[in-house]
Amino acid sequence: MGSRIAAHLLIIGLVLVCWLESAPAAGITIKATGEGIYGIDVAALDDIAVVDLEVGYDTLNFDAPRIDRGAALPSDVSFITNTAIPGELRVILKRSRAITAGGRIAVLRFQPIGETPGRLLSAHARLITTKGVSHALPVGVVNAQPKPSVGPGSITDKISGGTGSPSPLDTAAGDMTPSPVASGGSGSRNTPGDRYAGRGGADATVTFADSSPGEAKPAAAPPGSPSPAATPAVPDMASQPAEQAATRATADQARAVPAQTIVYGRVLDRFSEVRGETAAALVALFTPPAGQKVTQQPQVAISDGRTVVTLRVELPRSFEGTPVFAVTSAKTLSWEQDGEGTWTVRVLPDADTLDAVFVTYFGEGLIQYPLVVAPALTRLPGGAPALDEAGFALFLKERAREGKPRFDLNGDGTRDYRDDYLFTANFIARGRQAAGTPAQSPTRSDN
Repeated sequence: MGSRIAAHLLIIGLVLVCWLESAPAAGITIKATGEGIYGIDVAALDDIAVVDLEVGYDTLNFDAPRIDRGAALPSDVSFITNTAIPGELRVILKRSRAITAGGRIAVLRFQPIGETPGRLLSAHARLITTKGVSHALPVGVVNAQPKPSVGPGSITDKISGGTGSPSPLDTAAGDMTPSPVASGGSGSRNTPGDRYAGRGGADATVTFADSSPGEAKPAAAPPGSPSPAATPAVPDMASQPAEQAATRATADQARAVPAQTIVYGRVLDRFSEVRGETAAALVALFTPPAGQKVTQQPQVAISDGRTVVTLRVELPRSFEGTPVFAVTSAKTLSWEQDGEGTWTVRVLPDADTLDAVFVTYFGEGLIQYPLVVAPALTRLPGGAPALDEAGFALFLKERAREGKPRFDLNGDGTRDYRDDYLFTANFIARGRQAAGTPAQSPTRSDN
């Protein structure tokens, strides 16, 4: 009798495994369908509130990008696009109730430049379920093959392996702490019935590594516009994707672009643009610009795993719904509406993080704000002088030393703007502590 039961259980298990293996995996495929044209297809999306896709493209051979709505996207799903930043595209799908879709959701169209085929250079995506949990979403990209005159084997699509089929990458470890309208962090909770559980919180990112002589680099910004940064753009939402987009603006003010999309630059990127530094000039780089829609307290936070950051978020008064909050390399602790269009969100940055990001989705728009955080100097490999004015002067003086750099705080073998940022951030934070600003307790208040 027992053997018969075991046999039945084995059969049921095999059937279940076969069914799971045959079920389509959720993901996005971006594939060239013509000259300067890419179709964006999704598979097996359901129970989704937000899909956020970013794509990097070759600005030397592609111009005038346009994103058209696809036929497979339900008509009541908000379709938010941003093509205002050279070299970057963003597509956001949002609906107050669950999005269920499969097939072509959008079409990218470019104006080709010259004879060399343009290429998509990077892509990453994430989704937020209706339960408020953020997950990675695999992305596969297939570029157009070069024209025959280029010669065989000169450029191959390493994502597709030359076969024309996408190959979504595995995602990085990490997770988002869920809540009904907020998510983020490093400690994913698998909600019962959540078919996306186990992906972690990182974006599934496709990076094109097949650089060859003369391959496209991001185009220079027009005169008077913010200079591009070669460091993080939008953190991978957990694996720091910010490192991928070389055209992310580094201006000290937000860029307001169509569809109420606002993306704020990082303070770290401002440090890469200054020369002839003084202590006062470096400290001033942390001053937020007037009129910023997101402000934080403390102004500079040490990512020690205990210091809570309180964000004040101003949304349009015309927005009457409930926003979706998400964070990268942090946890959402609580949120509350203070008044018409104003929200207070408390988040706890991960220990030792340098790239924590806050994003809120509301109506037809979003606001993305990089938290101003830095690891404590005691957690860094390079030694540092005292965090006072005399120590600051010594820190700047030693930057000019020849040979092995002194006060290489992050231990990368170079004394550069990153070390300046780390020291200045800790200098400011210590001054706040010396002034007696009380630390906040990282306790949850939303449950």
